[in-house]
Amino acid sequence: MWGSRRSARELDAVRAELVQSQTDLNAVGLVQERLATTRDSSAAALVALEVVREAFGWTYGSYWSVSAEDSTLHFVAESGAASDDFRAVTRSATFARGVGLSGRAWAADEMIAVPDLGDLTDCVRAPVAQRAGIRSGVCFPLRVDGRTVGTMDFFTEEVLDLSPARHRALTVIGTLVSRTLERVVQGERQASAAQDTSATSAVLREVTTAPSADVALARALRTIREGFGWAY
Repeated sequence: MWGSRRSARELDAVRAELVQSQTDLNAVGLVQERLATTRDSSAAALVALEVVREAFGWTYGSYWSVSAEDSTLHFVAESGAASDDFRAVTRSATFARGVGLSGRAWAADEMIAVPDLGDLTDCVRAPVAQRAGIRSGVCFPLRVDGRTVGTMDFFTEEVLDLSPARHRALTVIGTLVSRTLERVVQGERQASAAQDTSATSAVLREVTTAPSADVALARALRTIREGFGWAY
């Protein structure tokens, strides 16, 4: 009898592991499928946030970007339901490298999981999250050209216990989003370079065909302004 109960428990554990593995594979595949046609960094992040949160049954997720102005993480997008207080704190917060859940993932350059948000004593979101019933969080960095440009985090109302398979799935998803961001950035760079080339050619055309120096200068200024989209 005892052996039968043990065998049943082991079988249930195997079944649960298989179900989770299938969920992980489905989530990775869906993220990859939806990112394939994404041409915007914020849209790419929102796709990943929604797919991961819904697939794993997590409460809330958010995407953060490193600002070039102050070198801190700033809120960009969110997915899921959370208390108004938690969302308000999230949207107004910024995190330096090494501070809070997102800052720690940035500094470690790898995924960080915190089963008990009470351990995050340097995170302004943690106390509000706990009051809202959120207990655990996980965050991974996003990279472009080998440099961390943002983070993506998720929060749950249950104590988070990541299996090795779930950890790998999230790592793969982070890589997929990072590659999409790289593709978007490269596309923007190429578009900008093409615009610069076109504008420069237009300026040379206007200058070389102008009847006088004054007309050439006026045409050059007008063409530069229009070509580069400047107001003045």
